[in-house]
Amino acid sequence: MLGAKNGENMATWLYNSSGYPIAFIDQDNVFSKTGRFIGRLDGNEVWHGSYKGEIVLDDRFLYDVSKSSLTRSMSGIPGSPGIPGI
Repeated sequence: MLGAKNGENMATWLYNSSGYPIAFIDQDNVFSKTGRFIGRLDGNEVWHGSYKGEIVLDDRFLYDVSKSSLTRSMSGIPGSPGIPGI
């Protein structure tokens, strides 16, 4: 499961295609590096009403333009977690 390693509940950082940290996973939620809620994980995809991106190669957060018009119902926004250290 993304976001959890060896039974720990530690956040997992996600990087852009250049390797810069841009977001992190806390449980099933994805937040920007400043703590803004982006969406919830559904498999390797991130959704919050609309497609927000997907996780590839374990830690790369990328956006597939061909999915940009897809939408789903929205659930509530969770409370913001503390921002993890890199």
